[in-house]
Amino acid sequence: MKPLYLTIFCICQLFQAAGNFEEIHIRINQLGYLPHESKIALVFSKSPIKEKFILVSNKDKRIVATYNPEKIKASDWDTYEYYYEVDFSAFTEEGRYTLQTKKTAHTSQNIIISKNSYLYKSEKLLAFMRQQRCGYNPFFDIVCHQGDGRSFYGPMPDSTFVDATGGWHDAGDQLKYLITSSYATAHMLKAYELFPKAFTDSVNHLGQIGPNGIVDVLDEARWGLDWILKLHSQSDQLIHQIADDRDHRGWKMPDKDNSDYGWGPNSFRVAYFATGEPQGLNEYKSEATGVSNLAGRSAAAMAIAARIWKKDLKDSIFSAILLKAAKSLYKLGKDKRGFQQGNSYGAPYRYSEKTWADDMEWGAAELYKSTKNRKYLEDAKQYAIEANTVSWMPYDSVPHYEFYPFVNIGHFALYEHVDAKFKNTLASFYKSGIEDNIKRGNTNP
Repeated sequence: MKPLYLTIFCICQLFQAAGNFEEIHIRINQLGYLPHESKIALVFSKSPIKEKFILVSNKDKRIVATYNPEKIKASDWDTYEYYYEVDFSAFTEEGRYTLQTKKTAHTSQNIIISKNSYLYKSEKLLAFMRQQRCGYNPFFDIVCHQGDGRSFYGPMPDSTFVDATGGWHDAGDQLKYLITSSYATAHMLKAYELFPKAFTDSVNHLGQIGPNGIVDVLDEARWGLDWILKLHSQSDQLIHQIADDRDHRGWKMPDKDNSDYGWGPNSFRVAYFATGEPQGLNEYKSEATGVSNLAGRSAAAMAIAARIWKKDLKDSIFSAILLKAAKSLYKLGKDKRGFQQGNSYGAPYRYSEKTWADDMEWGAAELYKSTKNRKYLEDAKQYAIEANTVSWMPYDSVPHYEFYPFVNIGHFALYEHVDAKFKNTLASFYKSGIEDNIKRGNTNP
């Protein structure tokens, strides 16, 4: 029997070792580190860690440094009980490395230390945006959703065809939202305006490989701008959503969409017009009080783009179209103050945004920068006071997208146009949120 007991004992030890192997997790900055910046890895485990960590060169497998993990005070966070930091800031030699436990060989992802760690990382993010394109998708080299869409809640009879092709698929499924696309478009444009040299030109306007003389971030932003212009084809009209949760029918290729909105699979999809009132074609209804969140963010995108296309791309015709749309969208937001949420059909969840003053502040600030009309400046200051410190930052959890887009860029956009006293007011709004975050951050690693 002794050999049997010994065999069982060895098997148990192997299973225990395998279980322990899964318990230590090492998290690093996946983008990499600058040579002289802070470099700290977060380590967590279900049991105490009683061994050293080694930094190993990928090139020659040489151990270049050894560290003791420093325990972090943390409790009741997720399923792990023990948290540690490994500080390797003192190591500055450029190269590729891994951080490992010395005895059990738990290993991190590749660690890059380079002065170019953050150079052109935006291109990876833009590649994801191209992958999400609807209409023509360069990632799959296919054309999809040419039946977008059939109107609901619009000024025309329901099921009237309207051209809402283009834009981006949302979050892994194939719905399209102005709620998110307006922000994505405006954010890309603002990033370019602030850091134009951070972007490269490697694809054409369709997202196909090969430069076209325009940096890729503007090609991608143009994809969003063209879609928003379609959604706002008349001064009093704004489509805010294409499709709904009837889309959720498992994994599928965009050009073989098996969702059915009443016109057969892979055919027409619903196009919801923003009315400022609750919507829903089935059991579940959204909340709504206006359209300012959608119109304000879209106006900001158009106003920023108008400057860029006029100054940098020398296209005064398209710039004029953009500025006209910015003014029209902003007026729509003023006329219908409040928020419009996303729509669901067979499920209770939706994009439940409830904030809007920050979006109107952003739109007004960008329009002031583009036109120098002081009415926009005064509006922006008024909306800034109204938006104030409203944010997700003081809370542990909130309803889905209630405080979208999660940061008030309006305060930042307005800051350069106001006097010192109002600058301090705007900064104090951000400071309040940061302090709330620090308080909450001190309760988990």
